[in-house]
Amino acid sequence: MKLDKKSLISINPSTGEALGGVPPAGQEDVAKAVDLAQKAQYKWGLLEPRDRAQRFKKVQEALMIKMEDVARLISMEQGKTLVEAYCMEIYPVFEGMAFAIHEAWKGIRDRRVRSWVPIFASHAMEVRYGPLGVVAVISPWNYPFAVPFLGILAALSAGNGVVLKPSPYTPLLGDLVEEFFQVDGIPDGLVQVVQGDGGVGHRLVTQPGISGIFFTGSVATGKKVCEAAAPGMKRVILELGGKDPAIVLADADMDYTVEGILWASMANAGQSCASVEVALVHRPIFDRFVRTLADKAQCLKVGHPFEDRVEVGPLSNTSQYERVLSQLEEARAAGVGVLGGEILEGDGLFIKPAVVVNPPRGLRVLEEETFGPVVSVVPFDEVEEAIDMANGMPYGLTASVWTTNPSCGERFARHLRYGAVTVNDHLFTFAEPRLPWGGFRESGLGRSHGLPGLMELVETKAVAQTYCCKPRLWWYPYGKDLVDIMRGNVKGFLSPSLTTRWRELFSLPLKRRVRERVDLKGFVVRGAVRVVRALTGR
Repeated sequence: MKLDKKSLISINPSTGEALGGVPPAGQEDVAKAVDLAQKAQYKWGLLEPRDRAQRFKKVQEALMIKMEDVARLISMEQGKTLVEAYCMEIYPVFEGMAFAIHEAWKGIRDRRVRSWVPIFASHAMEVRYGPLGVVAVISPWNYPFAVPFLGILAALSAGNGVVLKPSPYTPLLGDLVEEFFQVDGIPDGLVQVVQGDGGVGHRLVTQPGISGIFFTGSVATGKKVCEAAAPGMKRVILELGGKDPAIVLADADMDYTVEGILWASMANAGQSCASVEVALVHRPIFDRFVRTLADKAQCLKVGHPFEDRVEVGPLSNTSQYERVLSQLEEARAAGVGVLGGEILEGDGLFIKPAVVVNPPRGLRVLEEETFGPVVSVVPFDEVEEAIDMANGMPYGLTASVWTTNPSCGERFARHLRYGAVTVNDHLFTFAEPRLPWGGFRESGLGRSHGLPGLMELVETKAVAQTYCCKPRLWWYPYGKDLVDIMRGNVKGFLSPSLTTRWRELFSLPLKRRVRERVDLKGFVVRGAVRVVRALTGR
């Protein structure tokens, strides 16, 4: 398609050069994309979960062939190093596909349910999981390949169609993601892409035919998505920001801990919602920790993602670059020690890693998400103080504790109110497809990944069937006999007295209404476990 002045132009953050562009979607384009996805989804949703999963093998093969091209485009358009393009985007996608093909589908198969209530024993019961319909996947620029790819994969696994709106900063990767789902076995039109800014996103969220929204982005935009989706009662899954803490105890292995937090704060130039942005450090080791972390941070090589041994690439876009510089400047103006954070000369959006030493409350570098190669280090005195500080943050995506004491690690795991808590590690759980992904508080709603993530993308239906033609016990006509029977049911199964349970359960089959209306064979056979428990008190 021909580009014009309205086209979304992709800029290489390492050089400032234009990589290409795409035309933005109009109102009719959004409506058409949703309509096409709806038509393709109808037959796709009728397939068995296992059948859908097997068709992802073609997607897997297509990505394997073009893997190197994908990695290079990630580095050029978003700014990750090649190592990070593979480690943080491509590898998690392959593992996510393997999980979808071999395991995920098992969690959304129809499953039989044995009646817990014995008087319902004549019914064959099932739980069935059906698709929502068409899901809008609105993805960010910091993980422009893995996040939309895995979101689409989960939605398709659940039987849905998808309309993807990529970030306007990474439109080329958005188009590339769509290509991998245009393979044999995936119906034409099932995955659509609409490009554009927030206006296009709003049209997509409010478009009739969209049943669910999976949004990854800022808190402010996430709240707008909720508001826009509310009139249509659309399912909303939000993965929003983070100001993720790492809590370092005095007994932590210093070298190991510094290496881990250094990577978790600076990888992807710190542009991860799960990056360590605040290190809460036990006061006895605070000074040593700051010195060691700052020394190692200054040794990281910053530069073009394709250069040999580069560890930190550029910030992905000018807006984010200016935001990080503004926070650092505010901290310096307040007299706070900022170790590093210098601007590198040239056309790229490069900033040296920075360690901010004990910033006071109120500064944006401590209160707001930074999303850059910056980590603040704050001391604490008591363990409870660290837990309160972490839980008092407005975000709740991921947190970590660093200690050599397993019981202490378990204590933090129980008391930290975060979507993911890791001990002696950080910033990896997104890549584990069996774990749910999402946060508490302002970090979002719902979950992606794992079985909990699939459950967000299905409609759960209870199905009960009976072909026993006896009228139900509780149907009309009412009478004192039904009151006596229901009273006997309660006492027979739930009375604290075993004697009462025995007497009531053995008297129930003798009542005329029970004999006429209850499938006594099913009552005994299907309700055997409940009956035995009631009679034995177990």
